[in-house]
Amino acid sequence: MKTVKLSDLRPGQYINHKGEVITKEKAEQIVEAGECPLLYTVSDEYIAAALDDLSRARKAGEAPKDFCEKDAHAMRVVYWHIYKVNDDYIAAVTREQATALHLDTIGTDWYAEGEEPDVEVIPADQQGRFEREDGRGYDEMTFGEWLADFEYTGPQLLCWNE
Repeated sequence: MKTVKLSDLRPGQYINHKGEVITKEKAEQIVEAGECPLLYTVSDEYIAAALDDLSRARKAGEAPKDFCEKDAHAMRVVYWHIYKVNDDYIAAVTREQATALHLDTIGTDWYAEGEEPDVEVIPADQQGRFEREDGRGYDEMTFGEWLADFEYTGPQLLCWNE
């Protein structure tokens, strides 16, 4: 399933983690409130198919049934970012969350008083060199490819440079 950033979507309808149809504005409120739901788009084609199904049922004099087809054009909405905080790569919604996790991980005594870690957003299409799970070598790929199956559940340390 294709993923898309919430900020790149047009106003429309989305499905929240409870299966409810919500607006883009409501989705943004949920994310800003610090909730970590899975969000999915509802495509125009899917809405048209559901309305066609409803129309067919009404013309046939039947009670409409739940429309349970899969949306082939649906996209999972990604609302978190990859942050590089010094040498740590962290998935988080905000820069502040990423920084807090970094400081919790390494301890606050790592930095001089008043010193802050360097923080930058890493685009998903940026190339990286990732160690294989078996520890035998490295693979070159984008962060997006490396995180293809990743499901965000809250701020999380992804990897680091040594």
